[in-house]
Amino acid sequence: MENNPNNKKINPKALLLIAVFFIIIVLIAFVSLLIPQRNTSPNQQALSPTPAQLPETVVVPTPAIQTPASVVVNRLGDVTLPKQLPSLPTKIKIYTLSQTQISPLKASDIARSLGFTGEGQTSSTTNGDALIFQQSDGNLVFYLTGGSIQYYPETNTASAVTTEQQALKIGIEAIKKFSPYVDTLIPNYSSKTYYVGNEDLRQVDSFASSNFIDLPFSDSVDSRIIYSQFGDSASAHVWISKSGGINRITVAVPPQLTGTVDKETLSVGDAEKQVAAGRGIISKYGDSDSGPLPTPEKTSLNEVELAYFRDSNNKTLYPIFVFSGTSTAGGSNYPITVYLPALKP
Repeated sequence: MENNPNNKKINPKALLLIAVFFIIIVLIAFVSLLIPQRNTSPNQQALSPTPAQLPETVVVPTPAIQTPASVVVNRLGDVTLPKQLPSLPTKIKIYTLSQTQISPLKASDIARSLGFTGEGQTSSTTNGDALIFQQSDGNLVFYLTGGSIQYYPETNTASAVTTEQQALKIGIEAIKKFSPYVDTLIPNYSSKTYYVGNEDLRQVDSFASSNFIDLPFSDSVDSRIIYSQFGDSASAHVWISKSGGINRITVAVPPQLTGTVDKETLSVGDAEKQVAAGRGIISKYGDSDSGPLPTPEKTSLNEVELAYFRDSNNKTLYPIFVFSGTSTAGGSNYPITVYLPALKP
């Protein structure tokens, strides 16, 4: 019988080599599975965060922005927006806040810097525990738990001032004595007001016709103003007399702030579109004591800034866009401020 070339026998040595090669492949695969478990160091393990290490989601409460009594309908009429848009960030840090309490020791140091020599008297008031300093040249009250200060000098030995700049400089120097409770405050020159009278004060239009200047100071964080309801940002007021002295100082001590996470904001262009579509909230319209005013027929907004909003309903500073300008209604012009929540939905 002839040999069939398709029926050749396989060499036993070749079979053995194939078997050995297969076993080696299996061993390599098995060892490779074991190596990461045996060689992972503590430092390597830290690179893979456990669920407890992952950042928690920060829920930012929606701000409860109110309209003032002067607003009958939250409507701007025909809107003209700023022609030049500022360059604003697209992310902003979220802050939580807690009440700042005043240290009795620090209050005593401040009192001494203002010339009070006696010991303060403690008292329980509707605003919480108070430390009161009284003498012939003034009264000074620290509301320790409520976090506010009131100072009323009785005498005035300073030289008269002849310019508004002199008066404002006196006010800025005076409030520094209340450090550290005023260290984040900045003067708000655009909101200063002028008054005449003593007991019955009346607001006037200029320094020349006034007896007093009220210089407000705004709280800030990251160089951004912190606003509250009705377009107000004042945390302190210094009343400067044209005779050169201080009439009174009031301070609402800023809260302690804790930064949490960065959140994305609307672009300033998108913010303008939302205001034009009527989604902004009028926070100030006319004077602070205005009653109901006619609904704006047209509004020219000429300034916009990215700021923070603080209200009494939550313990978070909420980013907002603040638009300001003038509204026209019934032939009269009124100053107007509009808030728009700034975070992306």
